[in-house]
Amino acid sequence: MFKLPFSAVEQYDSNDPAKGTKEMSPDNVTSLPKEAFRKKLKALAALHPVPDADFADAVYAAQSQFGIEESSFRATFGLTQGAVERWTMCKNLPQPSVRPAILEWIAGEL
Repeated sequence: MFKLPFSAVEQYDSNDPAKGTKEMSPDNVTSLPKEAFRKKLKALAALHPVPDADFADAVYAAQSQFGIEESSFRATFGLTQGAVERWTMCKNLPQPSVRPAILEWIAGEL
């Protein structure tokens, strides 16, 4: 059996400020799926133009997987009710020049 030369409990103290560590809490732990989605959004926003299906999928995922409400989209972008739902179905999509800003906004909301 492999033995560590020291006790892991003795070496690590999550509350010791001298060691520069933080206690784990929901505020300082990042969700891996959220980070992956944020990177995907930034990569999509860099495309010119953002493909229709990719934009629709990103908006759908933002709502269904990460809880961004349609009301937030409406308040931020001055949309009518149902506009975001239509986007998720590739209908009445915003102009290609506007899509990167929307994707960046979503990334910021995560």
